Amino acid sequence: MKRTIIIFSLFLLFIGIYNYPIFFGKNPVKHIFKEGIFEYSNESRIDGILKEYISKEIYQIDLRRLKNEIEEDLWIRNAQIILNPPDEIIVKISEFKPLFLWNNTSYVDEEGFFIESGKHPIKNILEISSNQDDKVFMYDLYLNLKIILSTIDINIIKLSKDREMITILTSKYRFFVRHSDYESKMKEFLSVYEQFLLTQKSGKIRKNIDLRYPTGFAVQ
Repeated sequence: MKRTIIIFSLFLLFIGIYNYPIFFGKNPVKHIFKEGIFEYSNESRIDGILKEYISKEIYQIDLRRLKNEIEEDLWIRNAQIILNPPDEIIVKISEFKPLFLWNNTSYVDEEGFFIESGKHPIKNILEISSNQDDKVFMYDLYLNLKIILSTIDINIIKLSKDREMITILTSKYRFFVRHSDYESKMKEFLSVYEQFLLTQKSGKIRKNIDLRYPTGFAVQ
């Protein structure tokens, strides 16, 4: 029994001596690796923050402080800091992914979080607005319209609703339709879409299509 204890103690001593430089010696950070896609956040700012931690003792770094510094960027949802002794830090970053610009004031992501647009303009993002309905209702409306228009391969750029009136802006057309019968009127238009194309002159001018008429539609 005593022999076993001695052997085990020597083993622990050997492990301690071998790893002494890691746990008790100086371990300055030599490498910081960041992982993530930087589409909206300020990557250069993050690089500047991480650069300040090079040469610092790896076990003296305040991980929470570093995490909070990185997450001060409104576009960063989460920053995960991983120590990889003796001299490496891995930073995993995930961003908010905006789905659309709401009422021209804030971006909304897939979980419904708001990010004020302010000083963070994004080009070529879906715009949705309404003076009466909430963002969930309007996004559901967008998804339904997207399915309807997918049959003719047209993408919605902007969707707005003013009381009963819906305006749908695409790269080719601007549709006007009442919310109460938008599905039937849009499908009615699509049913004659091929014939409609035959009557139109080629050109890049966006056409206004008014679907509010009891029968048929008007084109301008």
